[in-house]
Amino acid sequence: MAEKASLATLLEEYQTIPAKVAEVNYQDQDSIKAYNKAVKRMHTLASRMSRDYDLKGARALAKLLEEVEYDTHLWVARHLLEHFDVDKEVGEKALNLMEEAAKGEGIQAIEFQTWLNKYYAQGEQNQKEDTP
Repeated sequence: MAEKASLATLLEEYQTIPAKVAEVNYQDQDSIKAYNKAVKRMHTLASRMSRDYDLKGARALAKLLEEVEYDTHLWVARHLLEHFDVDKEVGEKALNLMEEAAKGEGIQAIEFQTWLNKYYAQGEQNQKEDTP
């Protein structure tokens, strides 16, 4: 069985990935493959932080909501909402960041709009399941 990575190690690796993702060239298949691999790795790291460190992992990752370079704050917002049970303040901040990004123009805004639609639909489904 593999040894559990420290939270600092997971967070350090996570922080390096948005810069790689920002370099994507949509005209180059190899670049797109590298982008997809990097995005998948961020999801994996966020999932591991959630699984292994729960609230401590959420707090550590939430500190990166202020990091705007390479849109790190947007990746963090998404992963906090997808992988963690965050407190109300962090959840609202993350959701506000996603909603602001969805108001923009271009492919990225459309991606955020799609993500938000799925997120809200999942929330409505969860509410229906919780209602007796």
